[in-house]
Amino acid sequence: MWETRPYQRVCHSGKSQNSTRRQRDKNPDLHLFEVDDERDDDSLVASLEINNFNHGIVGDVIWVTPKVNGHTLKMELDTGSAKSTLPLEIYKETFPNTPLVDTTTILKTYSGEKITLKGKLLVRMEHNNQVKDLTLYVLKTQGPALFGRDWLHQIQLD
Repeated sequence: MWETRPYQRVCHSGKSQNSTRRQRDKNPDLHLFEVDDERDDDSLVASLEINNFNHGIVGDVIWVTPKVNGHTLKMELDTGSAKSTLPLEIYKETFPNTPLVDTTTILKTYSGEKITLKGKLLVRMEHNNQVKDLTLYVLKTQGPALFGRDWLHQIQLD
């Protein structure tokens, strides 16, 4: 059973996070959830991080390949990300002539650290005969582009 507390959810009602971590060490499939903020607007973005401790398993990532402004973009489906994001290096490679728009949005990690945003892109996204005008946040980070919940609410994937 999941117990909801301000800013965190701890697995197994009544047990501390340390107790849950000890259980996770015994059971690598156990996930911890932490919530920074419950607002999900353009000035502050809630983040929900799902920590999967089985990173070594091949095939545990779900990839989505929408067309974004006419370019096929490989994105990791991430239901733990409130917003869809694009690393700065991929932005420079894929959209070198598309200017970034300033944003006041603040993204935070599950531990509360701010993520440095470079701006946002207003893009046309196409997937499975669906076309939507959406926002893609560009950030200074390594890793894949993330297909977040904001896009998931707009596009049917199956």
